[in-house]
This record gives sequence, C-alpha cells and structure tokens, in this order.
Amino acid sequence: NLNRQFLFRKQHVNSYKAAVACQQASNMNPNMHTTALQQMVAPATEGLFDRAFWEDKDMVVNALDNIQARLHACAAVSTPDAARI
Repeated sequence: NLNRQFLFRKQHVNSYKAAVACQQASNMNPNMHTTALQQMVAPATEGLFDRAFWEDKDMVVNALDNIQARLHACAAVSTPDAARI
C-alpha cells in the first residue's frame, strides 16, 4: 500500500517505509535530521527504545504497522507523536 500514501511513489514498493520516508522528508527539507530505524518496537526491544531514547527526541513520526507498537511507542514519555505514516 506504499503507493497510496503521500510520501511514497510506485518505485518505493518493496522498500522500507522508514527509509523512504526519511529520504522524502530530507528532499522536502534538507535541514531536517531524520533517522530510519527498522527494529521492532516492543517490550523485547525496551533496551534500545528506553526512556532516554524517546526523551532525546523533539518529535517522533512513526511507520508502525500495528496498534500494540503504536501504544508502546512514546506512551511513557511526553515526546509528541506527530504522525503515523
């Protein structure tokens, strides 16, 4: 379904959503700092996605595909979750 979303084009099908979104955002605003992560957001990755990880961000834009991951991301901290792509 990538080709139905505003950041994605037909050539992005079979590409990682996060990587394409970062590239497209950088194309729109070269001053924006983005990082694409492919790791699962879940209790099993809390060592990576700990409180310090989330609090260090000004804003989070995620490409999470399931409600459990969305609820887990940013739930315990005040980091704005600007959009879900």
